[in-house]
Amino acid sequence: MIDFHLHTLYSDGSYTPFELIRLLKKIGVTSFAITDHDSILGISEAEKIAEELKLRFIAGVEFEAYYDIENEQYVHILGYNFSKLEEIEKYLIKLRAERINLIYDYIELFNSIGMSISFDEINSLTPGIHLTTSHIAAGLVKKGYASTFEEAKRAFLLPSSKYYINRNHYTVEFIIDMILKSGGIPVLAHPCRIHMTDDEIETFISKMKLYGLQGIEAFYLMSSETQKSFYQSIALKNGLFVTAGSDWHSPEDNYNPGIELSYEKECEICVNLKI
Repeated sequence: MIDFHLHTLYSDGSYTPFELIRLLKKIGVTSFAITDHDSILGISEAEKIAEELKLRFIAGVEFEAYYDIENEQYVHILGYNFSKLEEIEKYLIKLRAERINLIYDYIELFNSIGMSISFDEINSLTPGIHLTTSHIAAGLVKKGYASTFEEAKRAFLLPSSKYYINRNHYTVEFIIDMILKSGGIPVLAHPCRIHMTDDEIETFISKMKLYGLQGIEAFYLMSSETQKSFYQSIALKNGLFVTAGSDWHSPEDNYNPGIELSYEKECEICVNLKI
């Protein structure tokens, strides 16, 4: 059993690397990656524990990558097996600082128009240390300033809003290029969650291949069998390989980590990820 999409409390999961890897060992996962959102803080700890428990491990990160800035639409790109982490680390430190500063700017804005919300209230919405503009929207809903997540986004977070605060958006092309320059392997995460038609996603993935995309997470735990077959066909057509991941965060997910495929397919994925 394998799993190349897992989270710890270093992003928005609830387990430490030790707790997660101990669980993987118990349920029979033999090869895995920790792919925290915009964080590499758990990598060194995970490497040590995986070696002690005789599991095969590769470092990973899940990046946010924009394809439609006007509508705040992005995909997640998984980066694996970096040969150098300096550029990744600099980017992640810069990104976290930008996001925290943006949250404080929005809090100041909200308070100026009579909306009472604090940084601690927004920060409490993540079980780990992962903070994005999505947590701002979730905070507004929780406080009753918006009925839905989408309403909060439209009112404050989209460029069309009069309350919009400008920020950096890192594009699909930028993220893939950064992963490649760091000696890593870029893979499109959970394509089933991208809001596109089948034709649109096929065109989109072909475009990403031109940027340097190398793989697709076709065996995503929440994908249907029809979707898995479709993503495998897109991968074959574009000369991409496929990967497998559960996107597990905590016991509250109500499913276990781990993807069980044929021995041959699991070996193929491991070879392509250079594990």
